[in-house]
Parts: sequence; C-alpha cells; structure tokens
Amino acid sequence: TALQILYNRPHAKRHLVYEELKTLAEAVARPPYHIAPAEVWKAYEHLEKRQPTADPAKVLTNLITLVRHTVDPEHQPLAPFPELVEARYQQWLDQQGERFNDAQRHWLDIIKNTIALNGAFPTDEPEDYLEAWQNVDSKEGVPLAVARKAFGHDPKAIIEELNLALIA
Repeated sequence: TALQILYNRPHAKRHLVYEELKTLAEAVARPPYHIAPAEVWKAYEHLEKRQPTADPAKVLTNLITLVRHTVDPEHQPLAPFPELVEARYQQWLDQQGERFNDAQRHWLDIIKNTIALNGAFPTDEPEDYLEAWQNVDSKEGVPLAVARKAFGHDPKAIIEELNLALIA
C-alpha cells in the first residue's frame, strides 16, 4: 500500500506515484474508516491555528504531506506538497550554481512539475519511465527525445537526483 511505501522502503525508494496515492485516498474513504483527507487536513489547520489552505483535496499529492505530518508533526510541515516541492527545487537549483543552461532549466521545471503533481517521476521500471515521459505535454516534439537533446544524454540520473531532493 501507499503507507507501506512511505514507511517500509528505504528512503531513496519512498516515491509514491499518482495511482498509489489515489488508491490510498480511496481506501481510507471506504468503510470502516470513512476518512476524508481534506477534513483531516482542515482539522490539523484548526488545531495548530494555521492559515487555512484553499483546497487541500485539490491536489492528490497533498496526501503525502498529510501522512508525513500525521506521523511526525514536529519535522514535517503541513503545507501543500507542490509548495514544498517548489521550495526544495529552488534550494536544489541554488546548490547547482550555473550547471544548467536555459533549455535544460526548461526541462528541469517540467520534471519538477511532474514530481509535484504525481508524487515522483518514476524511474525504476522502464515502462513507467517511458509512460511518465509520454504524459509530459510538449509542443517541441517527443518529450524524452527533446530532453535527451537538451541534456546531451538521457536525463534519468538527474530525475533520480531531483526525486531525492524534492520529495525528501
């Protein structure tokens, strides 16, 4: 299950993808639990006297943040997952210096957005990796081919690095 992925796998392999998150959300909504993640999120905001989030249920990856906050509220902030990914991405970019040109930065932004909305950019299984690229919207041509051209090689290693840095 998604919870087992979050807490039973080695840290580097704790990537949840959209379908696993969807399965978890559906499972907790069914009997005997009847848990609506958005209501749990709002309850935490109320208890912790936080500014309300517009719609925590709007982005399924917010479930990652909710589970982590429930398990470790002192170290896991209750914030929309895409916002956490964006902040970590900016930190990661700052650490990289001038390593990437504009074309590469464009593809890094696309990869970051995929991670923010899907929980990870899958790289473990070749078919999942290719399917993730097929789901990338690109007006420039076949996304993986264009990204390979921009980086001069398959960007899989950089994606794995981003998964580690942004999902943390």
